[in-house]
Amino acid sequence: MMLGANTFQQAKALIDLGVRADNTYPEGHAYLVKTHDRARSTRTAIFKRFVHIWQQNHNVHAHFIDDSHKKNDTSIKHKKDILFYQTGLKHVPDISTNRYLPGAIADHHTSGAGVGIGHDGQMKAFRWLESGLTGSYGAVIEPCNFTEKFPNPQILIPSYTAGDSLIEAYWKSVQQPGEGLFIGEPLARPWSKTILTFQGRTLIISTIELDTNQNYLIEERTSPDEKWRETPNNVTAKIKKNHLEIHIPNAKAKLYRISKKPFYFGIMRLPE
Repeated sequence: MMLGANTFQQAKALIDLGVRADNTYPEGHAYLVKTHDRARSTRTAIFKRFVHIWQQNHNVHAHFIDDSHKKNDTSIKHKKDILFYQTGLKHVPDISTNRYLPGAIADHHTSGAGVGIGHDGQMKAFRWLESGLTGSYGAVIEPCNFTEKFPNPQILIPSYTAGDSLIEAYWKSVQQPGEGLFIGEPLARPWSKTILTFQGRTLIISTIELDTNQNYLIEERTSPDEKWRETPNNVTAKIKKNHLEIHIPNAKAKLYRISKKPFYFGIMRLPE
């Protein structure tokens, strides 16, 4: 993945944008747009199917937008809290009028979006970064309009919201990436899988890796040589948005693990 920028300052600002996205569990919108350009709207069936299945998972509200009747206009302007925007045009209008959340991803299905960062020819993927996006993708040579050569929201959005970094989710979503470039801040991770923080001596585990409808056993030990012992039963848990938040008061152990017999879901080592 390339840090698309004209200057060092722009590259640093892009990295900072990705850092601001980390662990934010944002609530926003995904716009998947069918345009008047039939050749560049071959992802339409994928867009429709995804929106039908996805609904409002992970506080990402997915919308299929039919702009096929708008030749020189778009419905996606002056929008707020955009997390995903996928469309198909040579030039996408009004992208700078929208507000994009840190970690947001956008791309447009066309032949030359990855060829440089200038303003000649088709709109470059770099225009998305200039408008406040954290990641984009563009072809560098005529790829035909095969959907396998462009990002698929059915892979991209679930992977990203499940805790993958931007580069992991984006690369997974393009089945045949050999004729394109990914640009942006690769390590942005708005939906981290598990976060450990402290409030005083209370350890707080925020995670999307556990099923909120299951019961779990929390165990602890102070060294690898000790046997695991159950953490005292003053542990509490609550559901917040799409993740589980576990509170362990007076957390003194060095190692904790959460299990649902017979499988272990992870061992967490506390920072020194």
